[in-house]
Amino acid sequence: MNSTSVSEHTMMLIISVFKKIILADFSTRNSFWDYRNNYEPRELYSKNLLIVGFGRIGKKLGRLANAFGMNIFVYDPYIDNNFEEYEIQYFKDLKTAFQSADCISLNLPKVEKPIITRENSKYLKHGVIIVNTASCLLYTSPSPRDLSTSRMPS
Repeated sequence: MNSTSVSEHTMMLIISVFKKIILADFSTRNSFWDYRNNYEPRELYSKNLLIVGFGRIGKKLGRLANAFGMNIFVYDPYIDNNFEEYEIQYFKDLKTAFQSADCISLNLPKVEKPIITRENSKYLKHGVIIVNTASCLLYTSPSPRDLSTSRMPS
């Protein structure tokens, strides 16, 4: 896969979750027409997208999300804040970035330790959407006991 395909796929996943495409598709295919009465898609406009990893894929994703009016936040542990040509806000620490993000896209290459852990997941906004299109696992899944007390969505 190339960076354009991955960034487009990531944006499609983000749109699908915000607009509840899977629910709408399932309901329509099964003639559950009442779903429309409770259908509450979220708008992408003015939502905060945190891109973790701002290489080729992250930059292309940033341009796509910007076209939807999303606010682009970036955290990348491997590169410095040198993005003057992009309309982004750069974060040097994940805690602050997590507290601001409505949606997180994980785009890093293989890393030695997960980016989202039990310890730092407490800083995630309630209901945050996490999209992992990286080629490795960048988060640790909480145990069922942690889900009952965590702010991490199930």
